[in-house]
Amino acid sequence: IKNENYKFFLMQGDKDIFEGFFSFVPKDGGIFLSKIYIRENCRGKGYARKSISFIKDAALKAKLKHITLTVNKNNKDSIAAYKKMGFKIESSATADIGNNFVMDDYIMKLKI
Repeated sequence: IKNENYKFFLMQGDKDIFEGFFSFVPKDGGIFLSKIYIRENCRGKGYARKSISFIKDAALKAKLKHITLTVNKNNKDSIAAYKKMGFKIESSATADIGNNFVMDDYIMKLKI
């Protein structure tokens, strides 16, 4: 992670409690959003939208053209949230990650 220049950010709530985190890295002319996790009891409070806004600003400053991410095809809530923020499904990807586990994801993109 360190050698690939991933940036990690914590989402801080009102009472100095961390409500989630996200991570991204510049990749292929854009930013790849590697991770975004928000505590279940904190979802729907704007943390994802604020995080995406922060990442958009980082992309604009670096003169990058888009944000991409992968999301599990069965994660309907996250897919709906990303679509609401302007992401579109570009394609899908499957990857065998071992021990009979397969990642079956959509690749989503937000053009900036």
